[in-house]
Amino acid sequence: MRLTGVLFVLPAPGALFQPTGIAGASLVEEMTYSGSQVFSCSISQFARGINGNPYRTMGYSIRYKNLRYTEWLDSVFTATSKPFDKELVLARELYDYKTDSFETKNLVQDAAYAEEVALLAGKLHQFFGQQWNTTRGKASGSYRVESARAGKPAK
Repeated sequence: MRLTGVLFVLPAPGALFQPTGIAGASLVEEMTYSGSQVFSCSISQFARGINGNPYRTMGYSIRYKNLRYTEWLDSVFTATSKPFDKELVLARELYDYKTDSFETKNLVQDAAYAEEVALLAGKLHQFFGQQWNTTRGKASGSYRVESARAGKPAK
């Protein structure tokens, strides 16, 4: 379970208190072991220092199936303080845990993974947009990653 989804475990449908202005989805159905899947990916954020500044870059990763895609952004960007700007991307990484569980080869420039890079970058940027909108009272719900090859929602 993703930690960001915990808030939505408590206010189940029909509860007296329902939060507003927060993006997310109820995890009640998923927790009843009904075989449903609310989220098809997870997103994480972490800082990495450069030249003695511990917060010089911020890494944003999206994990989907066996892939992890990360964009390292200049720390002036936060997903809630300003709209995403691709000019702030300092580096990108893609790892396939099926073939490289120790993350020794960055596949972001590998032509065989071009579709996956485009798909995951697009979904990460969509997430940034959702965070930006949420801070402005325009909350939007969760989303599923579409399979690059099949064009169908992930299961």
